[in-house]
Amino acid sequence: MIALNVQQPDYALLLYLSRFRENGETKCGYILKPEFLLRQQPRYIREFSKICKILHITVISAQQLRPEKEKDVRDVVDPYVEVSLRGTSFDEKENALPYKSLIIDNNGFNPQFGLKCQFKLCCPEMAMIVFKVFDQEIATKDIKIGWNAVSFGCLRPGFRLVPLLNSNLDVLEFSYLLVKVEFYDVLQET
Repeated sequence: MIALNVQQPDYALLLYLSRFRENGETKCGYILKPEFLLRQQPRYIREFSKICKILHITVISAQQLRPEKEKDVRDVVDPYVEVSLRGTSFDEKENALPYKSLIIDNNGFNPQFGLKCQFKLCCPEMAMIVFKVFDQEIATKDIKIGWNAVSFGCLRPGFRLVPLLNSNLDVLEFSYLLVKVEFYDVLQET
């Protein structure tokens, strides 16, 4: 049993909540151990060294992107997307750099990204894909529009909508990323 004292909605809480979406959204605080830990002879994370899955994600477009604070609405949004992987240390080393889309000038209504990402996973049971959408600003720091994290267990192949969350981890109404998900098993050499 684990008890957490959460002080603020931040990146760590985003990852924590996305892990529990596998079992009844964030209202359930219980998930089973991964299959490899339930065996008689458990396979520990340090033993993972071979790629067993390839995950392809294409971020096609987004809808209704706008800054969450009214004071940030100075001009039309210039969005871009970052996609990264969180998981075991092996998977994070293999997929260290985040994928970043081109900046779409003056289109927050329906920007077309076409960002293709490929992740090599040794332990897909522990992997989470993190999506972040930013508004590029010339003179100041880029403004985060929305973000979300999806665990590998929640991914299904095909075209999917990823809802964006604000900085308080509340769903941004009508703001989504349209993504295409594909994953393949890698045949292990014996």
